[in-house]
Amino acid sequence: MKNYSILVSLLCVVTLLHTATPVLAAPKTKPAPQKNAQQKQTQQNPAPKNESVSKDNRVCTIRITAKDSTLFKPGVSIVLGNADKRIPIDTGVIVNGLVEFHQPYTQDLLYIQVNGKKVLDFFTDASEVSFRLGRPIELLISGELNHKWQKYNQEINTVLGEYYKKETPEDRKQALEQIYNTITNDALEANKTNNIGIALLGGLAYDLNMRQLDSMMALVPGSQNSQFISRIYQSKKIEYKTRPGVKFTDFKARNADNTKDVALSEIVGKGKYVLADFWATWCGPCRHEFPYIRKAHELYKDKGLVVLGVNVWDKFPAFTEGLTKYDMIWNHIYASDNRSATDTYGIAGIPHIILFGPDGTIIARGLRGEQMLKKLAVIFK
Repeated sequence: MKNYSILVSLLCVVTLLHTATPVLAAPKTKPAPQKNAQQKQTQQNPAPKNESVSKDNRVCTIRITAKDSTLFKPGVSIVLGNADKRIPIDTGVIVNGLVEFHQPYTQDLLYIQVNGKKVLDFFTDASEVSFRLGRPIELLISGELNHKWQKYNQEINTVLGEYYKKETPEDRKQALEQIYNTITNDALEANKTNNIGIALLGGLAYDLNMRQLDSMMALVPGSQNSQFISRIYQSKKIEYKTRPGVKFTDFKARNADNTKDVALSEIVGKGKYVLADFWATWCGPCRHEFPYIRKAHELYKDKGLVVLGVNVWDKFPAFTEGLTKYDMIWNHIYASDNRSATDTYGIAGIPHIILFGPDGTIIARGLRGEQMLKKLAVIFK
C-alpha cells in the first residue's frame, strides 16, 4: 500500500468536503461484492477513468426518517446540500415523520442539515437511498458507495472519539493521527476510481504541497472537476508565495475592540518574533491548540515573542465571547469581516500557525502543539 500523504492534521476547513459523520448502524441490506485483489489497479497502470458518474437520466430518491420524534419534529425544515460545492440544493419539510428528495443519480456526495447542523453525508449511488436518523444513524437502503463510506466513517469516528478525550496523552494523540492517516490512505487506494476517492483526496489535500497534490489529482480521476479540491489547489499556489524564507505579506484586520483597522505590518517586522495563530471559536482543533499557545505566550513573552491571535471565519460576538471563555490573554485581531487574511496566506484550514522572524521573514508555517513549542525552545534557548 503506497502512503500517498504526509501525516494528516486534524483541523477545520471552512469549505469542508467531508467531515467524519455520525457512526452508522449496520445496514439491513447486503452490500455489493467488492472487487478482488487481482482487479486492483497498480501505481504503474495508466490513470483509470472515473467510474462514478452516470450519463443517463436516472433519479435517486432520498428518504430520511427518524426513530425519535424529538429529533425529527413535524414541520422542521431539512436542507439538502452538495458537499463539494458547499451549497444547499434543496429543502424539505417533515410530513408524517418523513422527508423525501429527488436528485440526479450522479453519485455526488451530498449532506443533510437539520436545524442548521450537518447530521449526515452520503452519495446518490442508487435509485433509492434511505436513512433513519437517531443514535446511531441507520443506513437502510443504498448502493455500494455508501456501504464503503459507512465503513470508513465508522473507523474514523472510533479514532476521533479517543483523540478528543481530555485524558488522551499527547503521545497517544500522535499515534491516533498515524492511525487516521493509515485508514484514509487505505480507503483512498481502494476507491481511486469512484467519488469516495475524490472525497478522501479533498480531506488530504490541505496537507499536501502543490506538487504532491498535482500527483494525487492525476491518480484520482474526476478530482480535477472538484470545486473544493480546485480551491485547495489555488490556495497552495498562494501558500507557495508565502513559504518559509519569504518576507511577510501585509493585510488589514480590525482590533479586538472592533474600533479601528490594524495592519499586520504594525505588528510583524518590528524586531520581535511573532507567532500568529489563525483560529475560530467553532473550530475544535483550534481550541485544542489554545493550551500550547498560552504556554508559548507565558514562556517567551518577555524574551522577544509576540503571540498574535488572528480570528477568521467567525462572528464578532462569538470572537469576543471566546476571548473571555478561553482566557486568551495574548494579542488578537479580528479578520473575519472578509477573507483577506486567509486568502493572503493561502490558508484553507485552521488552526494555522505561522512564525515570523524579527525582520518579518516567515520562519515556519503549519506549526502545531509540541512541535511548535520545540521550535520556539530552539530559538529562545
